[in-house]
Amino acid sequence: MKRFVAIGAIGLMSWTTAWAGDLQTTGSQNFNNANTNDIRISDKDIQPNNDPNMYGVLLNSNLTGDNADILNSTIYSPSADAIEINTTSGGFRGVKIIGNTLYGGEFGSSSSAGFSIGIAKGRDMTIVGNISKVSRNEALHIEDDQENITIGNNVFVDCMADGARILNRSAAQPVLLAGNIFVKHASSLHQGKGIYLVYDANGVLSKNVMTANRVTGFDIGLHAPSKVRFTFDNNLIEDCNVAISNGNGIIEGTTFVSDCPTLLTAGNGSVTDRIVSYTTPTTILNFNGTSGYAGATLKGFAFPLDLTSVSQGYATHEMFTLPKRLAGRITVHIINA
Repeated sequence: MKRFVAIGAIGLMSWTTAWAGDLQTTGSQNFNNANTNDIRISDKDIQPNNDPNMYGVLLNSNLTGDNADILNSTIYSPSADAIEINTTSGGFRGVKIIGNTLYGGEFGSSSSAGFSIGIAKGRDMTIVGNISKVSRNEALHIEDDQENITIGNNVFVDCMADGARILNRSAAQPVLLAGNIFVKHASSLHQGKGIYLVYDANGVLSKNVMTANRVTGFDIGLHAPSKVRFTFDNNLIEDCNVAISNGNGIIEGTTFVSDCPTLLTAGNGSVTDRIVSYTTPTTILNFNGTSGYAGATLKGFAFPLDLTSVSQGYATHEMFTLPKRLAGRITVHIINA
C-alpha cells in the first residue's frame, strides 16, 4: 500500500497537491519515514521557522519509497543546506530537483553543511535548471554510493568555497555533469576548486562524463588529485590560477581556457588530452611529480601570441620553456593581420 505526501500542511494523505501561482511560505520540510511515496514540493518559499540550523528540504536517512519532486521553489537555510538528499538507507529512489532558487547556509560554520544541494546515497536523480544564489561550502556535494545521477543546466553563483565536490566512497557510480555554471564569490576569488573529484580510501571516482560546463574565478578549475580516468570535454575554465590539476589520471577531451596563468599542473604518469587557451598563459605545464619516475603528458595545447615584425627581418619571441623531454612537434600558425 502506498503512502502519499502533499505539501500544504505536512500530512499523510491519499492524494497529492500541485500548487500554482504565487509562492506560498512554509517552514523546513523533513521527510524521514519508511514507505513514503510521491512527495511533491512545488511553488513554495521555504525558510526554517525557528532553528537556523535546519535544512530547507531534507530527505533523511530512514526514508524509503519512491518519487520525490522538488520544483519551482525558493529554498533557504541560514546555516545548513538548502536541499539535502541524505537517503543513506539506500531505500529511496527517484528524486527530481528542478527549477528552484537556492540559498545554502551562508551564515553557518559546520564543515559538513552549507551546500545548496547535498546528496548522500542518492538513487535515480535528475537535477536541472536550478539557480544557487550563494553557498558557504561547495554548492553541489555528492557522496555515499550514489547511482544514476544527472546534473544539467544549473547555475551556481557566489560559491564561497568549491563549486562541486564529488566523492567516491564505496559503490559509487559515475556522475553526468553537463551544461552547468560555477562562479566564485568575490570575497574569496581565486580560492578553492571549481570541480573537485575528492580522493578518499577508495581513490577518485572514475568514468564521470563532464561536458559544456563553465567554471570561473577559482584557484583550480578542475582538480583530479589521483589515479582516475574520465571525460572532460568542451568545458570552459576562466580566471583561475590553474585551469586543470591532474594528479596521476587520464583526462580525455578538449578544455577551453581564458585568463588562467597556468594551463596544467600534473603529476607522475598523468595524461591530459588537449587545452586550448584564448589568452597567452604564463606556464603551460607545471610538473609537480617525483623526479626519476614517469613524467606528465599534455597531448596538445594552443594559445595566441602577439608578434611584431621588425625591419631586420626577424625577431626572437619566447613561447615557453622547453621540458627536459619533448615528444612531438610544435606548430606555429602565423596570421597576417
